Amino acid sequence: MAAVITVEHDLTYLPDTLRALLRQSLLPRLLIIADCSGTTVEPLYAQFPVEGPARMEVQVVRARGASSFGDAVDKALGYARLPGRVRALWLLHDDCRPLDNHCLDKLVDTWHSNPTASLLGAKQYDWQGEGLRDVGRYAYHHRTVGLVVDSEPDQEQYDARQDVFAVSLAGALVPMQTMKDLGGPGAWAGTFGQADDLCRRICLSGGRVVVVPSVRMAHASARMSGLRDRNGRPVPPDHRLDASMGPILARERYLLTDFALPWWPLVWLWRVLAALWFMAVDLIGKRPYRAICRLCAPWRILARPAALLTMRRRLTSACHGGPRRLDILQANSQQIRQWRQRRQAFRDQREHPMLSHLALAHLRQQFLRRLAWATGMTLAVLVALVATHWSLCRAIFSGGAIHAPSLPSSGADWSRLLEAATTSWSWAGGVGQPAVPAPFLLVLLPFALLTGGHVAQAMALMLLAETGLAALSFWALAGVVTRSNPIRVLLGLIWACLAFALGIVDGLQLPMLTVMAFMPAAFAFVFKAVGLYQTEAPVHPKASVQQAALASICFLPVLAAEPQLILAMIPLFIMAICLVPSHRIMLLLMPLPSLLALAPTLVNSLHHAKDGLWRQLFADLMVPSADLTGRPRTGSLGELLARLLGLDVSAWRPIRWRPELWRPATLACCLLTVALLAFVALVVPRALRAARVLWVTVLLGLVLGLASQAVCTGLDETGPVAGSVLPGMMMAFMGLLTCLGLLAGRAVRPFSPLAPGHDQVPDGDADRPPLPPAQSSPTSAVAVDGGGRVLRLLLGLLLALITAGVAAAGLAAPVGGPLSADGRQLPAVAVDYLDKDPSHRVLVLTSPSHGRVAYTGLHTSRGDLIDVSPALRVQRVNGGRMTGEDVLSHSAAALMANADSNAIAAVTDLGFGGIYVPVDRSGAVGLGSTPNDDLVSNITASDGAQQVVANAQGTYFRLSSQSGKDVGVDMAGVTQAEASTWRRIWLWTLGLILLGYCLVALPRPGYFGEEQL
Repeated sequence: MAAVITVEHDLTYLPDTLRALLRQSLLPRLLIIADCSGTTVEPLYAQFPVEGPARMEVQVVRARGASSFGDAVDKALGYARLPGRVRALWLLHDDCRPLDNHCLDKLVDTWHSNPTASLLGAKQYDWQGEGLRDVGRYAYHHRTVGLVVDSEPDQEQYDARQDVFAVSLAGALVPMQTMKDLGGPGAWAGTFGQADDLCRRICLSGGRVVVVPSVRMAHASARMSGLRDRNGRPVPPDHRLDASMGPILARERYLLTDFALPWWPLVWLWRVLAALWFMAVDLIGKRPYRAICRLCAPWRILARPAALLTMRRRLTSACHGGPRRLDILQANSQQIRQWRQRRQAFRDQREHPMLSHLALAHLRQQFLRRLAWATGMTLAVLVALVATHWSLCRAIFSGGAIHAPSLPSSGADWSRLLEAATTSWSWAGGVGQPAVPAPFLLVLLPFALLTGGHVAQAMALMLLAETGLAALSFWALAGVVTRSNPIRVLLGLIWACLAFALGIVDGLQLPMLTVMAFMPAAFAFVFKAVGLYQTEAPVHPKASVQQAALASICFLPVLAAEPQLILAMIPLFIMAICLVPSHRIMLLLMPLPSLLALAPTLVNSLHHAKDGLWRQLFADLMVPSADLTGRPRTGSLGELLARLLGLDVSAWRPIRWRPELWRPATLACCLLTVALLAFVALVVPRALRAARVLWVTVLLGLVLGLASQAVCTGLDETGPVAGSVLPGMMMAFMGLLTCLGLLAGRAVRPFSPLAPGHDQVPDGDADRPPLPPAQSSPTSAVAVDGGGRVLRLLLGLLLALITAGVAAAGLAAPVGGPLSADGRQLPAVAVDYLDKDPSHRVLVLTSPSHGRVAYTGLHTSRGDLIDVSPALRVQRVNGGRMTGEDVLSHSAAALMANADSNAIAAVTDLGFGGIYVPVDRSGAVGLGSTPNDDLVSNITASDGAQQVVANAQGTYFRLSSQSGKDVGVDMAGVTQAEASTWRRIWLWTLGLILLGYCLVALPRPGYFGEEQL
C-alpha cells in the first residue's frame, strides 16, 4: 500500500495531515510526497522503522508545473520508485486528514470485502470534523449531485450508502489495476472535475465506485474555500478569494463531454443561453462574481479544446454502455426537490439568527415606529410644497407644463427624449450640430417612462417626488450614525427646507434637486455596504453587496445631474478604499455605472481639454444666467456664502438693518449654528473617527464650490456665466448635518426580554437559576443614561429651532422663479406639421424690448429642454458658433427692422417650415404696439410667409420654398450619429451593466429582523 500526498506552497495543514497519517493502525509501506511548489529539485528518499520489523519509506519527489491534483499524482508516480508489490494508492491532499486511527484499515477491509470495487471513497467533513461535505454523489442530468446539505451535522443519515456514481479523490483508495486500465485522473479534467471524470469512466466501463461511510476524512478544501490562491499560496481567512470559476468550468466540461461530438455545437449554444439565466439568478442572489463566472464559462472552455477532446476520447474508449442502465446510481427528481428544500432551510437557519418571539416583536415595534416617523416627515414636506405652490400644483394636475426662466419645458415624447439623451447631436438653435448630450437627460428617462412618455409631466413628477425624497434620503443617511427618530426627522426636514431656502425648488433647478434626493441615500448605502452603520439589538451590522449595488444606482443620477461632483467623489473613494481594505473590489465597482453614464461627457472633456471643453463638467442643464450663478470670479469662502445666502457684501458698509435682510440673516445664523455643532463632533472621543471622515467631505465640497465659481460655463445676454456652487456647497452641508447626527449618538434602548423593574431576583426566588442575558451586540448601544438623554434633548431643541428658521426663510420668502405651469404651446396646425416628419422645424421669434430679438428652433409643441447641450454652451464660450447662428441672427434682426423677403428665404433655406411669434406678455398691452406686434407686421408684409393662425396666444406663419419642395432640416448628421458603432457599444454596455446592478439591488425575501433604513 502506498500513500500519495500533494504539497504546495501553503503548508498550513500538512503537519496535521502527517500526524493523522502516522497514527493509523494500518500504515502504508510507502509515503510519496509530491512537491508542486518547485522547491524539490532532486528526489529525496528516507526510511524509518514502524511497529515490528517493517520499515516505512518516505519519498519526496517533484511535481512542479502540475495543473491539477491528478496531474501531480501522475508526475509524482513518474519520479517515485514504486515497488511492484504495491496494489493500491491512498490519495491524500495536504489539507485532507483522517479523523480516526482506522481509516486506511477500514478502506482496505472494505476493498477485501468488495474485490470488484474500482475506487473506494470516504465520508468528507469540514476541517473541524463537524459538518458533512460529501458522502458520495449520484448522476443527474449530465452532472453529479451529492444530495448532502453542505455543513449539516452528521446523524448517520447517509451511512447506508455504498455504491455511488462518484466520490471525492481526497482520501480515496485507488487500486493499481484501475490506474492501469483507465489511466488515472489525468490533467485534462482540471482540479475540480477530475474525480467526476474518473468515476464516470469507471462506472461506464463496468466498474464500481464505493463509498465507505465509516471512513471519516476532514477536508479543508482550501482552494474551494478561497483560503489558497491558484499558485498554491495561503490567503488570510478575512480576505478569502471567490473560487467559483473552477467548479463552474469543471461542470461545463463534464456536461459537454457527456454528449457525442456531433452534438457539441448545439449543446454549447444551449449552455450559452442557460448561462444568461443562471447569471440573472446569481445576480438576484447577490453573487455578482459567480454570475460573471457563469457568463464566461461557456466561452472559457473553448480555450482548451484539446482537453475536451481528450476527456471525450478516454470516456468513449472506456464506455461499454450508456448511463441509463445505471438506474441505481442516478438521482430522481423527487430526491433533488427534497435536497433543495433541505439545503434552503439549512441556509436560512445559518444566515438568519434564530430570534425569540419577544425579539421579533421588539424589532417589529421599532420598524413600525421608524416607518411612522419617516412617513410623517415625508408627508410634512409634501404638504408644505403643495400649500405654498397650490396654484402651481393645480395647474400641473390640470395638464399644464411646468417651466421656469432657467429651465424651459418640452413637448417631446419618450422616444425623442431617448434619442436626445443617447445621441451626440444637438438641435440647439434649430439646425443641429455634433455635441455630446446632457447626462441629466438619462435621469429624466425613467421619470418620463412613469408619465407615459410625456416629458413635461415628468418634470412635474420630478419636482413633487424628489422634494419628498430629499427628506427621506437624508433620513437614511442620518440612520447610519444615529437611531434617534426625532433627530433623524429634524435633520431630514432641515435638508429638505434648504431646497426651498436656496431657491432650488422655486427656481426649478431639477439637477440640484436630483442631487439632494439621491446623494445622501448613496452615501448611506455605501456605509451599509461595508458594514459601518448603527443597528438595534439583536441585529448585527454586516457588509452587503446588495447595498453596494443600491449605492451605485443612487450615485448615477447624482453625477449625471451635476458632473462636477465627480471631482470630489474621486478623493472620497480613494480615502474609503484606504480606510476599508476588506471591501476594495466592492468599492471599486461602485462608480462603474456612473462612469459609463458620463462616458460621452468625460471622453469629450479629456479629448478636447486643450480647447477648454473640460468646463462642461461644471455645467448642467440649467440655462446660463448671471442672476442665477453669477460671473466667473475668485473670492473667499465668506464671499461665496454671502452671495449664496443673498447678502449684498457691498452694502455692508455702513451696516444698517433693513427688513429684507431678515431672510439671509436667519439662514446665516442657522448655518453658523450647524457649523459650530459639527465642529464639536471633532472633540467628542466616540465620534472622532467618523467626524474626521465627514469633515473631509465638508472640505472637499467647499473646495469644489470655490473652484466652480471661477469657471465660465456659458454666456448670457450680459456676458460670461460661472458654474453653480450649489453642488459643492450642498455636499458640504450634507457633511455638517451628518456630524450633528453623530452628536446624538446611537440613541437606542437595548433589547431585554424582561419588562423594566422585573430584572431583580426576589428574595424568595434566590435559589432559581439566573435567566440568560438579553441579546445584544457590540454595535448596539448600551443602556442610555440620563446625561445622554439630556444632551440629546438639548440637541433636538436646537435642531428644531434651526428647522423652523430654515423653513421660515424658504417657505415664507421663496427665492428663484417665477415658477409657473400652463398649457401654452404651438398652435395645433404647427404641431401637426412637426409630427409629419422628424425634419420639420418651426422658428420662434420674440422681441423682449425694442432693439432686441430672440429666437429658437422647435421640433416639439413647446420648449427646447431636450436640445440643451452643456458641451455646446462651452464651445460658445471658446468662440465657437452654432450652425446657422449667423444666418438666423441677421434674418431675425432684419425682420425686426422691417419687412424682408430675403430674410424669410434665408430662414426657409435653413429648413424651417414655419415662424411663430408669441403674444407679448410684458404688460405693455394697451399702451400701443409692442415689439412683437411690429415683428408680426413685418413678417406678414414679407414674401414667402403666409399667416395661418392669429389668436390670443400668438401668430403662426407657414413658410414655403421657392422650389416647391418640402421644407426640412438636413438629417444626415443625426442619422450618422445614431448609427455610430461607439454609440451602440456604449448603449449596450450601459444597459447590461445597469441591468446587472439592478438585479443585484433587488430585495430578496428575508426574515423580518433585517435592519431597515
